Amino acid sequence: MLNSPQNVALKLNNEAFNLKQSANGWVTDASAQVTGDTVTYTIKTDKLSQTMLNLGLRTNGDQIDALGSKIVQSMQDSGAKHPKLVINVTNDTGDSLKSLTYR
Repeated sequence: MLNSPQNVALKLNNEAFNLKQSANGWVTDASAQVTGDTVTYTIKTDKLSQTMLNLGLRTNGDQIDALGSKIVQSMQDSGAKHPKLVINVTNDTGDSLKSLTYR
């Protein structure tokens, strides 16, 4: 299955290095894990605040929502019965700054 939850997580994990490089130090780590039909993508930062994240979502939120919806649709098209993508942005101690869920 081309875009199964496992393959989506693998793609996200393979792109983690590129994300960190292109973020110019704003992202310290990124990893995806799969539980059933749910992909949880955790992005860690030690430089972004909740306010900065909310501002970024106001200006780029439509693009992020469109991408999240496409990922969920691709998982559903591959046969996942209840696909879900959860994007968690945390600080360096693991406290949640923002969580986005797509179904």
